Amino acid sequence: TGHKCDPEIERFGGQQATERDEEGEGTTLAHTALHYAAIQGNLETVQWLIKEGGASTSERTRQDQTALLLAAEQGEPATVQWLVAEGASIEEEDLSQRNAAFLACRRGGLQTVQWLIKECGASANKRDVHGWT
Repeated sequence: TGHKCDPEIERFGGQQATERDEEGEGTTLAHTALHYAAIQGNLETVQWLIKEGGASTSERTRQDQTALLLAAEQGEPATVQWLVAEGASIEEEDLSQRNAAFLACRRGGLQTVQWLIKECGASANKRDVHGWT
């Protein structure tokens, strides 16, 4: 059995988060504590989980998203910059072939978009599986 503080288990009630599908059935999202910290822009927690807690920047959700992709989509520039400095690739893609710059453009905010494109050389013309840019 896993330890109750296992970073693989989301901490709200000690269970992994679920979402409801159209029939009302729960499906596990398989987000780790690192994913939730990245979504919230909690840089201090992201840093601790990676440096001390055994988490990795390459951990992926069921939608194949990493902490970098989640932070970019939420417009968390400090978290995005730190994750890239720690080796997360700006070329990482989720199941829909969306990278950090694409997700930042979608919902993440101008500061994150500008940094990824100007400082990291991310493409502003990335297309996902639907052909969207």
